[in-house]
Amino acid sequence: MNNNIVKFIDSRKFSRFDTNLMLLGVFLITFTGYAAPAYGSIIPMLFKEWADLSWDQLGYVGSLSEFGSLFGAFVCSVISRKFGIKRVLITTVMLFCAGTFSQAFAPTIEIFAMLRFIAGFGFGGVIPLVISLLSEYAPKTSKSKSVATALCGNQFGAIIASFVAIYVTTELGQWRPVFWLGFIPVLLLPYIIKTMPESAHFLLKNKDVEGLKKVLYKIDKDYSSSINIEAAVDNFTLEKESNKIYYRDLFGKKYALISFLSCVIAIMGLLFINGVIVWLPGVMTNAGYALSSREGAI
Repeated sequence: MNNNIVKFIDSRKFSRFDTNLMLLGVFLITFTGYAAPAYGSIIPMLFKEWADLSWDQLGYVGSLSEFGSLFGAFVCSVISRKFGIKRVLITTVMLFCAGTFSQAFAPTIEIFAMLRFIAGFGFGGVIPLVISLLSEYAPKTSKSKSVATALCGNQFGAIIASFVAIYVTTELGQWRPVFWLGFIPVLLLPYIIKTMPESAHFLLKNKDVEGLKKVLYKIDKDYSSSINIEAAVDNFTLEKESNKIYYRDLFGKKYALISFLSCVIAIMGLLFINGVIVWLPGVMTNAGYALSSREGAI
């Protein structure tokens, strides 16, 4: 990105623009954290819905969401370079909303599993793209805080999923309404489109002067006194190949240890989420405990 624009973004104070973008990140990531605990909470009722299910089959169905996330993270990060972060992020949001909401109407476990993969693909694209936008636009002194706050959405989603699942399954005696919440981001789509900015790097690369002006105006109405947009666009050049960092460099001598430890942390976190949080409700009910805390052991 042009150095003048980078300095302008990094040197300013945390503003209303940053607050709105950070809250939007929290909101979107909350729904990625909703899916796994929600699935774990309805496992006992899936046995009642489809009597011929086994624990092995349910484990396979549960893992499809994670496989979808794996592919979603890779594919979305690649295509966002061509189509822009905003377009791809909104598309992934709509994809996981459709996949999550549609699970409420799945007639068979096979279709339910397919929808979990589709929803997972959408989930996989949301987190890296949200982090990318926050890292690009947040002031230098607030980048880590903004990203860390947005990632708290995972925990918020898990908490919401637990309360919703307890109420729905115990009060209504059904599991399908648990997935109705996946439709909420669709209702707020106009707000999401209005609030979410396109990547400044993408706008510069495509010489979108008007688009860049609109984003910078949202950040600071007096931006023109600090930056000459036309000159920034004209002088913009992509990074030279020698300055790029490729995926293979992550496991080179310089970054190998950091990459390895980061992978271990991520694996342990996902293992805890999928090994404890997701399966705990099923284990407890199988041991004779009711889903509702108001009821004792059977």
